[in-house]
Amino acid sequence: MISLSRSTALDAIADSAIGLYQRYVSPYKGFRCAHRVHSGGASCSQYARKIVRRLGLTALFAAMPRQFERCRRACHLIRAAAANASAFRRPTKAKGERTQRSQQRQHARQRDSRDCGDCGSCDLPDPSGACDAASSCADVGACDCSL
Repeated sequence: MISLSRSTALDAIADSAIGLYQRYVSPYKGFRCAHRVHSGGASCSQYARKIVRRLGLTALFAAMPRQFERCRRACHLIRAAAANASAFRRPTKAKGERTQRSQQRQHARQRDSRDCGDCGSCDLPDPSGACDAASSCADVGACDCSL
């Protein structure tokens, strides 16, 4: 049997180890405890530290599997919610893929500076899409204003 002083020393070491983890590892690991994110309650390490302080290290070994199970379930719920939310979001564009609006802007720039053959260029702004400058030209067919 472990003596009372040895158990207290192990409890203090475990408490310190959890504190070091919370201060120096947890903030930099790249993710947070799913149980805390989902429930807003204590994280797994906060729960472990509370158990060690109140009940000792031996109680921690009995309590943490239940806590880790709650955390695992919270993780599945968060992932399911994220998957459902992403089903309602517009898909993101691949790199280099143009949006419809940017394609419309590009067509407008081309339309404003296209060459109308012998009649000159259609460089006047034309919101209607028709090349009015070329309509007085005898050879209107040379001006493609359908872009």
